This record gives sequence, C-alpha cells and structure tokens, in this order.
Amino acid sequence: MKIEYIMLKSRYKFSHDNKTPLYDVATLQSYKKEISLLQKELYIYNISFKSLAKSDPRPIIKDELLNIAIICTENEKFSNWIKVRHSLPYKELCSISGKPQKFFERWSDYIITLFIIFSNNYSNLSSFLNIKTMDTFVNEKSEVKEVTNLNNKEEKLAGMVLKNLSKGCYILTSNGSFALVSTDDDYSPGELCTGKIKKHRDYYSAPGKIFIFLTLFLLFFTFSLFFKEEGLIVIDSSSISFNIKTNKLNRVVEVRAMNDLSDKVKDSVSTFNKSLDSVLLAILENSVDNSYLEESTPMNIYISSGRNSSLNIDKTKEYIKNNNLSVVINYDGTVLSFE
Repeated sequence: MKIEYIMLKSRYKFSHDNKTPLYDVATLQSYKKEISLLQKELYIYNISFKSLAKSDPRPIIKDELLNIAIICTENEKFSNWIKVRHSLPYKELCSISGKPQKFFERWSDYIITLFIIFSNNYSNLSSFLNIKTMDTFVNEKSEVKEVTNLNNKEEKLAGMVLKNLSKGCYILTSNGSFALVSTDDDYSPGELCTGKIKKHRDYYSAPGKIFIFLTLFLLFFTFSLFFKEEGLIVIDSSSISFNIKTNKLNRVVEVRAMNDLSDKVKDSVSTFNKSLDSVLLAILENSVDNSYLEESTPMNIYISSGRNSSLNIDKTKEYIKNNNLSVVINYDGTVLSFE
C-alpha cells in the first residue's frame, strides 16, 4: 500500500446525522432530471438500482469506497479509463491500495456509481449525500461503533426515491446506502420516502443456481423418462388401423391413425397418458358402436412390450370375449387366449 493512498483513503466520510433537504417545485424537478440521467448512464455501465441495493457495504468499507471513488474522479488516468472502458482500473487500484482485485470487483458497481455522481455534475445528488471532511487524527473506531449501533436500532430507512415499484421503492440515503424499501404509497423519483428494508431473493446466487439446475435436471429426466418409447402396439384390420406407442409405465404417449376411418375413431377417444388397456378398450368400443368393426371382421393386435413384462389388458380381453369379436392378440410372439 502506497503512502499516498493511506493519506487519501480517509479524507471523507459519510455522516449519519439526520439531513433533510429543503424542497420546492424547482428542486424536485432537478432531482427527477438528475435521477433519470443517472439511471440512463448506469445502464451504459450495466449497473441497476437493483444490483446496488442487493449489497450494502458496512460503514468502514463504505467510507473507503467513497474515497476510492473520489480518487478516481481526481485522477485523470483513472477517470478516462472508467469512462472509456466502463470498468475500474483494477491493476492500478490494487497496486496503490494493496487490496486484492476481488475487493474492487465486489464493490465496482458502488464505486462507479459514486464516480458518476461526482464527476458528471450531479450537483443535487452530490449535495444530498451527507459527506464530511475528516481530520487526519480523528478516532475512527469510536465513530464506527456508534454508527453500527444506530443502524441496529433502526427499523426503517429513509432516503430519496430513485425508482418507484409496486409496494416498494429503490432509495438512496444521505449516508450513501442504496436500498429497496416497502411502502404502500406512490412516490415519484426525487421525493423522500421511509419504509422497511425488503430483502432481495437472489435466485442466481450459488445455492439458487444449484436449486434451479437440480429442478431443471429432474424435470428433464422425468420428461425424458415419460416420453421414452418402450412398447409398440399395432392394430390392423380391414377398416381401422393404428400404431400406438407406450412408455415404461405402460402409458400411451402417441397414437397414429393409419387411415381416415381411424382418424375419426382417434378424434373420439382420449388416449394421451392413458393406460394401454383403456385405450384399446376405447378404440374397440367406439369402432363397434359406429359399426366400423363387425363381429366377423378379423382384427390383429400385435403388442411388442420391449423390456416391460407387466402389461395388463384384462378389460380389453373381456370386451372382446363378451362381444364375440374376431380379434387375435399377439403379445411378444404369444397368442393370448380369451378363456
């Protein structure tokens, strides 16, 4: 860490004293204009109010980030780098501060946002932030302890509205915190708002990603298992003809009618995800009821069950027997008896 950075990293601090800006119509319009411009400029840097509100740095870190942003504003090389590349000069910042790159990567959105506010003449937003110049020999530890205790007692957070949502607002507090707070009232950007902090549900955190991956994998596995073809059934007669495919659970996943008359039967019966027994029975009943199939009309049903040996078609066999139909069922090479 360079001595220059040691001297610069504690020049300014966010003050936690109450600060209420004076409002009039002209001032409110100025706030709205600056917030609108800030949001558009942050979009260029791929920064959103949501990403800023997700992680609020602790007071000590936030004060150091404030000074880093001001250092970047004052340093022409750093400033040009950020404006041209839309990212922090990690290598140079690591060199002067002695901090790892991960530190700057984690807080880059916050640093760049303050840099934009300070370097692009957002005078109203700058004045709203309660920043004070520090004496080099101030006792920092006692001040931070006081701030921490104060934050623990606060149930609500007050700040300037950056973006209004349904039942909530993104706000910027005077001590430099971005937050999402809940509120039942409608606020316009630039107005003051007070509300309880709403927690973000980060579905894309590490546990969230694992949960999503496992859920998608399970759905894909179930989907693949359901539609995997295990059995093939062919119904063949002079009038109607079908090809039927089943899965491992003996549920019908596809029925293909091989002629126009079979199409009419298919349209009249429910087949998808039905048991093979119920589909065969429905096809035979519909064909008989509509005189597509007579008692003397020969019909062959070929069933190839694959590796599944638990096929049950008792209802179909009983219907064939009770109606004296001339149906022959060949089940994996064996002709079934109806006795």
